[in-house]
Amino acid sequence: NTRPQTYHDRPVVTWWEGTARRGFGAGQGEIYDTNYQHVATVKAGNGYDMDLHEFTLTPQGTALILAYKAVPGDTTSAPGGGRKDGLVHENVMQEVDVETGKVLVQWVGSKDISFSESWNTVPKDPTIPYDYMHLNSVDLTKDGNIVISARATHAYYKINRKTGKLMWRMGGKKSDFKMTKGSRTAFQHDVHQLSPNFWSAYDNNADEEPAAGAPPKQSRGVILKVDEKRKTVQLRRQFVHPKKILAVSQGNMQTLAGG
Repeated sequence: NTRPQTYHDRPVVTWWEGTARRGFGAGQGEIYDTNYQHVATVKAGNGYDMDLHEFTLTPQGTALILAYKAVPGDTTSAPGGGRKDGLVHENVMQEVDVETGKVLVQWVGSKDISFSESWNTVPKDPTIPYDYMHLNSVDLTKDGNIVISARATHAYYKINRKTGKLMWRMGGKKSDFKMTKGSRTAFQHDVHQLSPNFWSAYDNNADEEPAAGAPPKQSRGVILKVDEKRKTVQLRRQFVHPKKILAVSQGNMQTLAGG
């Protein structure tokens, strides 16, 4: 996740480093200046380790990050059932002040999102935590709040930046929006609000490779027209590869200044 960003109006380069296993990470974020001199190290707070999926700096000198932590949990309400004495990957979003390391905002997924909203099933191996959300992107919205993408629930979540409370669900099994034809995504990544009415996402549209002989699924980039007052979502544009490429995991949808 190495990329150029801006920190206190200065250009910097940032990356995540740590230990990665099974699509998760436990580590920290690094910020270096244009002479590759160390500026700051960012870590998750409140007993969590920073995950590899997201490290976004804000104009306020803060960082939006994700974290996962294995905790005990009753997973019997998960699709296909589970165990009362199960193990769960808690999914957490934090906004951290870069200079002080203070956690300014924290949202813990299980407080608002039930296991039944997931498309993931509980692993047969009881030592592998159940990943009911798999958060994979965080960004600021145009009104100054926070939007998160969750792969395993096929949904996006808007979080109040002042209170840390859930404002709405978009997509998934309990969508607060009417999702019109072609606007739903599955196992998606990289959700951003481009303007007050338009959002982008990378729609993986797949959990695993199609079975032999089955018609190929196809990943795509999407531009969605969103009316937050009327709670409607429409597909405005989609971008697909002529060879019907399927990205089972990862990927991004990026709009450029030249159109």
